[in-house]
Amino acid sequence: MTVTNIYIMEVITHVSRLNLQIGTDVHKYVTRQADNYVLPRHRTAIFEDKPSYVGRKLWNHLPEKIKRLDCVTLKKRLSEFLKGRPMINGLKPKNNSIDLKCWQDYLQKCYPPRTDCTTWDVLDVLHPFFDAPFSLVLQDFYRKATVRMSAASGYTEEVPIAQGVMQGDTISPILFAIFINDMEDYFVKKECNYVSINERAGLNLLSYADDSVLLSNTRVDAQKKLNVLQEYCHLNKLVVNVSKTKVLIFKKSHGRARRETLYYENNPLETVSTIRYLGVVFSNSGLFHQAAKDMKRKAASASGCVQRIVVDSRCSASWSSRAKLFDAMVRSVLLYSSELWALRYWQQLEVIQTKFIKSSFYWPIRTPGYVVRLETGRHHLVYNIFKSAFNWWLRILNMCDNRAPKMCFRRLLATDANENKKYNWASQMKEFFEDIGYGHIWAQQDGQVAKVHKTEIFKSFRQKLYNLDAAAAINSPLRVAYHQFTTYDIAPYLESNLPHYKVRLFSQIRISMHTEAIVI
Repeated sequence: MTVTNIYIMEVITHVSRLNLQIGTDVHKYVTRQADNYVLPRHRTAIFEDKPSYVGRKLWNHLPEKIKRLDCVTLKKRLSEFLKGRPMINGLKPKNNSIDLKCWQDYLQKCYPPRTDCTTWDVLDVLHPFFDAPFSLVLQDFYRKATVRMSAASGYTEEVPIAQGVMQGDTISPILFAIFINDMEDYFVKKECNYVSINERAGLNLLSYADDSVLLSNTRVDAQKKLNVLQEYCHLNKLVVNVSKTKVLIFKKSHGRARRETLYYENNPLETVSTIRYLGVVFSNSGLFHQAAKDMKRKAASASGCVQRIVVDSRCSASWSSRAKLFDAMVRSVLLYSSELWALRYWQQLEVIQTKFIKSSFYWPIRTPGYVVRLETGRHHLVYNIFKSAFNWWLRILNMCDNRAPKMCFRRLLATDANENKKYNWASQMKEFFEDIGYGHIWAQQDGQVAKVHKTEIFKSFRQKLYNLDAAAAINSPLRVAYHQFTTYDIAPYLESNLPHYKVRLFSQIRISMHTEAIVI
């Protein structure tokens, strides 16, 4: 079977074991959809990717004979049913069959032949990096690599894979990284000007797997590097995807930037104001306001998924279970790489947590954030951001002096007094340390000293955040009595075994006694 057919079989058998709602559970009378699964009325793109949804949708298109089988027989019959119906993206079967000529044409289109060289001939540069036996295995592997597909009437002819690395193979990223390892040296050989980090070092490009970023100070320098890249790719039989190549011009001014077009192989490249690199949105302002908005959007969607999981489970999930789901599915999305970009935007991100808690207990929308955190025992998300940033700082301090992150960090320290804090990560971290009384630890810039005081620094930071919420509860004119009955820790009733609807009602009474709003 093809990979697509295997996926279809797995999601359908997965659904058959879940005992989900079908047509007879909804209608008391007989309908044409009696044996079909009921699909949710409101669908989102994320929900449609879930196996339980995809499986229900595919089940509803199966023949009636297969739907009535038990789980064990279903998998066997479904396998036989799908083997005679090969499926692949880009091919539309006619009358449930695809002739071998159609498959053969598709394979030739996906894997065009190379007459000038083969993949391994291009990868001769890799031999010094591996032992002789392993090098011979790779050599034999790539010189004999072929692909074929199955159809109803048999198999297609084998098509040799003469370019690129094998898809899905774990060694492929390593092979490609080694292959382009000399790209930086090639730029230096062509006398390209680097973007300076300090008086002795700089960067021409950044690379991660097959994603590369060229760095330039001027438009002329950027065009020169694109021309050098074109030469390098021609020499090494590489192809750049021009449609995905973008130009981002960083500037501090708020005025409209002069329109400057760059070209690659005489093709104009699009100039954009934001670009996503390794999952983080970079803006031409050099700030991360757009990244914060993007992470909030993703986290809001993930929060909806958590709510649906609780509803679909048909059980009264406790608050501790909901909190764990939030941390695993929402906070992990919201705080992705937050140690690098979120030090200035933690207040915007905190909204996601407070909204999730309010929606879980149906609390009024105007409930203050400090009440939400004190009642549920949750801390500010900035605590997690600071912990991640602290650990990243320790990693930087333990790096060798010639590592680019450490050189960049030292440059930030040197410009701390002269540069605007919103552009300086080191200045923002320094402010956090001084707020909790550990400015002397930051001033030493000693990894061993920082590691010794790590636990007490985290404890002091968390205590500071707690004190802010407690002080807000005491001094707030809106909730004069709240501080008199709160425990300043997670409320005991939230840790009880009561059904969630009872816990929710009790929490509304506690929270809403001053707003006169209770939702049952």
